[in-house]
Amino acid sequence: MASEAAPSNAQVIDLLGKIADLLELEGAQFFRVRAYREATDTIRGLDEPLAALVARGAKLTDLPGIGKELAAKLTEFVTTGKLAYLDQLAEKTPLGLLSVLRVPGLGAKRVRLLYDSLGVTSLEELEEAARNQKLRELPGLGAKIESDILRRLERLRAPD
Repeated sequence: MASEAAPSNAQVIDLLGKIADLLELEGAQFFRVRAYREATDTIRGLDEPLAALVARGAKLTDLPGIGKELAAKLTEFVTTGKLAYLDQLAEKTPLGLLSVLRVPGLGAKRVRLLYDSLGVTSLEELEEAARNQKLRELPGLGAKIESDILRRLERLRAPD
């Protein structure tokens, strides 16, 4: 990243959150998801940019909750601005599902069900499926949840 600025701590936190969400969507073990979520707390609590720690060769594994693998991923992201692991996860699970996961009441299992059963990969596709009464055909979902989702989508779009 010679010509570009190193990622900010906020960008690192965003990256870790995306990874945790994608792992959750693919059904990864709870402890793996939790490790990424806890790492966001560690980065949030830093007194200086993670990039500065990496630049001076600080041992990231000395930070709470940062193991060897995660330290390597953080170093890769901070030094290159990219993370191959995120690309690998995104190949298995469309990144658009992250926006669907933000709908209140839709957890990872339901979002995965919507994707696997109906091909829903965006808020627009979720809304279309709900308006066409496709959600109620899925196990664990019904007409009430379908109408709740439509209301929640409206609230997400409403200006504050």
